[in-house]
Amino acid sequence: MAALDTLDPETDRYYAEFVEGRLGESRQREIRKKTRKTMTYGYVSELKQEFRDEGRAEEAVRGLLTVLDSRGLNPSDVDRDRIRSCTDPEHLHTWTARAATASSMAEVFAG
Repeated sequence: MAALDTLDPETDRYYAEFVEGRLGESRQREIRKKTRKTMTYGYVSELKQEFRDEGRAEEAVRGLLTVLDSRGLNPSDVDRDRIRSCTDPEHLHTWTARAATASSMAEVFAG
């Protein structure tokens, strides 16, 4: 750890990202949550924004799946995977708006 403290910030960040990229997703999130509590420099803002965006997308996915299920549109496993892999809250919002009146999954994803 002492050697890492001697690195310039760009190299330090490179090594941190390299190691983090080799960890499983759940371990990455755990480390990010712990790290964001202790960080006191500009990177915190980026990290906070990343978590905020992830949270918005996850919430939008849940909302869309709830609407689809409650309307009986029965999304297939492929549809569910497509929805869960989408990370753009605005795109998910568009699908949710369509799901409110759609009569099929094709209508939800149209356009």
